[in-house]
Amino acid sequence: MPWSALLVLGGAMVAAAWHIDTTAALLPDTVATHFAGDGQPNGWMTRDGYRVFMIVFVTVLPLFFVAVTGWLPRLLPGSVGIPNRQYWMAPQRREQALRFLTAHACWLGCLLVLFILGVHVLLLQANRSVPVRLSESGMFGLLGAFALALLAWIVILVRRFRRVD
Repeated sequence: MPWSALLVLGGAMVAAAWHIDTTAALLPDTVATHFAGDGQPNGWMTRDGYRVFMIVFVTVLPLFFVAVTGWLPRLLPGSVGIPNRQYWMAPQRREQALRFLTAHACWLGCLLVLFILGVHVLLLQANRSVPVRLSESGMFGLLGAFALALLAWIVILVRRFRRVD
C-alpha cells in the first residue's frame, strides 16, 4: 500500500476542509454558488449549507476517485482499464501495478482537492465583490490549470503501463 501518497491526500483533504470551514465565516448569510457564463450569479445557498456541502465535496469526491481507480481493481481485477492490461495484471506484475494505480489515484485525489479549493477561493472573492460576480478569467485559469494537470496525470499513467519487452 502506498502510504505516503495516502498520507499526502489525507493531509490535503484535512487542510482544505479546515480552510473551507474557517473562511466560510467570511461569506454572507446567502452565498452565490452558481454563476452564468458571464459571471452573474444564478444560484444560491445558505452559508451553513455551503460550508457543509463544500467540506463533504472536498473529502468525498477525491476518496470516490481513489476507491474507483485504486481499490476497485483489487476487488474486481477485470475492471482494470490500463494499457496492456494482460501484461501488467499477470501474477508476477499485478501487485506492483496495483500499488502504482493506488498511489496514482491518490495524486488524482490531490488534484481534485486543489481544484475544489480553488473554486472555493473564487467563490469567496465573488461573494465579496459588489455586485457579486465570479471572475471569468479566474475560473478559466483554474479550469485550464486543472486540465493541464489532469493531462499530465493521464500521460504518466499511460507511459507507466506501456508494454515492456
